[in-house]
Amino acid sequence: MLQLSNAIEQENETSLVGLVREESTGKNQTDTATQYAGVKVNAKGDLDSFISGTLTNIVLVFILVVIFRQGMQRYPMMYLHGFRSGRVTAAVEDTFLGWARASAKMGFDDHVKYCGLDQAMLLQYAVMATKIALYIGLPLFCIMSPVYLLYGDGEAKQRGDRLSYISMGNIKEGSTILYPINGLITLYVTWTVRREVFNAMEFFCRARIKWLRNIPSPQSTTVMVEGIPGQYQSKETLERYFAKFFNDIQDVRIVKIIPGLEDAVGTLEDAEKNLAKAEAEWAQEGNDPKKRPVTRLYRKDAIEYYTGVIQEYTDTANKLRAEAQSASSKVGGVNGTVGFVTFQNLFDANTAISQTYSANKNYWIMSQAPAPADLVWADLKVGEERATIKSFVGYSLATSLYMCFTPVCIGITNLASSVPMGPLQASWDAYAPTFGLLIFLNFTPTVLVLIFNYMFHFKSKLVAQAEVQHWYFWFLFFFVIMVTAIGQGFKDFASAVSEHPLDLPLILADKMPVATHYYLHYIAVQWMSHGMELTRYIYVFKYWTFSKLYEEETARSMSEPEDQDYYGIGSRSARFSAVFSICVIFGTLSPLLNILTAANFAMCRIMFGYLLVWAEGKKGDSGGVFFVNQLKHTLFGLVAYNLLMVGVFLRREAADNKFAAVCGVLALIYTCRSIRQLMNDFQWKTLPAEEAIDQEHHSQSTEKYIQPELIANATSMDSEKVSK
Repeated sequence: MLQLSNAIEQENETSLVGLVREESTGKNQTDTATQYAGVKVNAKGDLDSFISGTLTNIVLVFILVVIFRQGMQRYPMMYLHGFRSGRVTAAVEDTFLGWARASAKMGFDDHVKYCGLDQAMLLQYAVMATKIALYIGLPLFCIMSPVYLLYGDGEAKQRGDRLSYISMGNIKEGSTILYPINGLITLYVTWTVRREVFNAMEFFCRARIKWLRNIPSPQSTTVMVEGIPGQYQSKETLERYFAKFFNDIQDVRIVKIIPGLEDAVGTLEDAEKNLAKAEAEWAQEGNDPKKRPVTRLYRKDAIEYYTGVIQEYTDTANKLRAEAQSASSKVGGVNGTVGFVTFQNLFDANTAISQTYSANKNYWIMSQAPAPADLVWADLKVGEERATIKSFVGYSLATSLYMCFTPVCIGITNLASSVPMGPLQASWDAYAPTFGLLIFLNFTPTVLVLIFNYMFHFKSKLVAQAEVQHWYFWFLFFFVIMVTAIGQGFKDFASAVSEHPLDLPLILADKMPVATHYYLHYIAVQWMSHGMELTRYIYVFKYWTFSKLYEEETARSMSEPEDQDYYGIGSRSARFSAVFSICVIFGTLSPLLNILTAANFAMCRIMFGYLLVWAEGKKGDSGGVFFVNQLKHTLFGLVAYNLLMVGVFLRREAADNKFAAVCGVLALIYTCRSIRQLMNDFQWKTLPAEEAIDQEHHSQSTEKYIQPELIANATSMDSEKVSK
């Protein structure tokens, strides 16, 4: 270890302190990151900017809550629909903070009941993050911050950086006491995060079993079969195949590919919507015969025109259905490679999923069937070759987002920083540098969803959301958390690390600790973001617009659901885990960050606890897949923390005392082992055999695994009811 340290010191003469001092002369290596992403390194005057920005943010949150309260009173349909519709039985007091008290009182079981296990575990993640931030932050802020202030030998004081007086930035390089203490703190932080993550996983597994027990039939007993070989591509041959292994098969369905029918039904649905809109517009005119609406293109009577289109395409669709029904008895043809097999009981369904049916992994791919309402039927009909080509293009487009980060961010940030704000300049200086990053990252989920919708073929909407969660988290990880380390660009950073992987801790230590103040501002900005979500301003405006033409309930249904690219469970989960990773990675360097993060997630628990239950509609439910991904992401963030602290200790600890660096290495090994345990030691995807045997009597649902376009005489609204 000492030889490694000496070699490092000889090769890299610039210490972390030197990097900070170079910032004032414009020679800091993080200048490129500052230029591209608006990330400022710690400097004199940051305390005033932080106080001003935080106070401004608190005032803005208060104003947003006032707007939210006004909205509740004027548009209860958009803020209290869960209660008004009877889905939620808990009432909300009509007081300024009545909504917050109602949210705080509601427990986990009620969250699962009213908004599903996915959303309940999102709130549980906020609770876990709050606890960890306090477990780590209170000792560090109450004990270590005063120690840094009184006994840190004033490294930050020499630079006039008052905000760093209570952080590790105030420790003199080579300290023989404070750095070994921080080595022990690194072990404590790692142990605390790992303990709470595993406690949360155990809690989730118990909740998951309960959720699996309560899945109604037919979903609970239905298996989705992908990659059906050609000789079994019909209902009869597929049923005979599974009858060889299982006695009681309740139903078998195969996805049918009928492009003409799909086009006819699509035209029919559009005509129905346009007819409803035309009738509503005419009703607004008092059904005056002289003011009947006309089509824009043909200038014909809209009601008569769309009525004729509906009749024409209804006949066409019925004819194509009859032809498809006749052709489906033959192997292949209109029958696709995806099917659904419904068993009589849970045990047979679980057994079917766990078996191997072919040496070729592309055949007989078995999984728990998603809820019919969540299926993306169009994606189940795409051929393997076409899907492979489009996936390659999709991954290329998604990867290109990493390359577009630099030019886009620099343009937005420079524009924001050039705006003069007069007396509000101090507050603006706190937030303007983050605008380029925030705007780019806010639109990233939308771009990802567009790529996934057009280039990938997922079996359900929730699978697409899980993909968004993965890509978006890593985008946030690299371009928010690692932005200073990346420097001139992601490509150069990846190339440097691949050539010298052992230098990664030193790269992180040289560039990341000098930007802790930026993350204090970043966490505070999240408060305002949550307040804006609470107001539901986009959906209230849509409701207000539609209510001019339609009845109250119709206007509300047309305004919902929320934009699922940014406000969906995938994006929200990624943002939660990325923000918490910031706390884990930088919380030891800047103890105040833990306190701000605890406040952030306490706010999330209250605000989203209200939105998900009382305001937003109930969404599809994967049963906690997103939560498991969040826990994995949290441990990956812990790995980054360990690497960063190892680098900091190697750079700044006394050359003859590397106790802290050893502690960091031990913490890293412990975290890597924990990731492996989290992935391998928990069985949560299916019910244990004993539980499955006991579930002979389960609830029934009206859901059916039937393609909407195959329903005779179905309107667009009827098609939705098949799945609900």
